[in-house]
Amino acid sequence: MAGVEHALMGMKVGGYRKVRVSPHLAYRDKGIPGLIPPDAVLICEIWLRDIVSVLP
Repeated sequence: MAGVEHALMGMKVGGYRKVRVSPHLAYRDKGIPGLIPPDAVLICEIWLRDIVSVLP
């Protein structure tokens, strides 16, 4: 989700952020049926525990 990716930028291991993710950076007007309503503003709490390289 783009909003969470933006929140992770500049974070350090052990860091914490609480972010509000606008619908245009999350699930827009579609939502996830039965779970997230359309045009929802999401509140995410992020704790960065580790950074893992996925490059070969």
